Amino acid sequence: GDDQVLDEANNLHGIARLPTTGNTNPAFADDGLFDRAETVAWTGPGDGLPAEDDDDENLPSMTASGSRSDDGTVFTKGQTNKMDVRITGIADPVQEVTVTDSVPDGWTVAEYGDAQNSGDVEEVELGTVRREELEEAEDGVTRTYFVEAEGATGRYTFGPATATATESEAELESDSAEFGGTDTNTIVGVSSETSG
Repeated sequence: GDDQVLDEANNLHGIARLPTTGNTNPAFADDGLFDRAETVAWTGPGDGLPAEDDDDENLPSMTASGSRSDDGTVFTKGQTNKMDVRITGIADPVQEVTVTDSVPDGWTVAEYGDAQNSGDVEEVELGTVRREELEEAEDGVTRTYFVEAEGATGRYTFGPATATATESEAELESDSAEFGGTDTNTIVGVSSETSG
């Protein structure tokens, strides 16, 4: 009848509302369903996930290659050993490096050769090497220093050498790299035997 038509018209012009326990037929109401619906919130794609920071992942690493050699493997106290540290390559963006070598206790660095520091030091400084030098040299660039055996009888390990970038065309993940490996030398005591 007219009342039914009026009710339908009112429904058509009403404001759309989400279903709740208040405007839904009680026969179909599910309080648990509505409780869950009212607490769910859209977070959007990626919300709650840590932001990825890959700036450092794409940086080139500092690398260096080379070798080492010396006069021998066994020395008596007071003898001098000539050490050659050869660098043959560095990472592409690097234009200049400083070269150092690790010196064990029991050996003293002499004041001559390419050494820029001397005495009882843990690390000898061997100056800088530029990319142009490496490109011009067929067998790499060699830095030489001399050490005197001063320690007690025993085995002593030199190296590895380290190349540290002082000029680069790009930011590096790290600015230094070891190269050349290690070399173990032995100091033996002077014989106490006397002639006669």
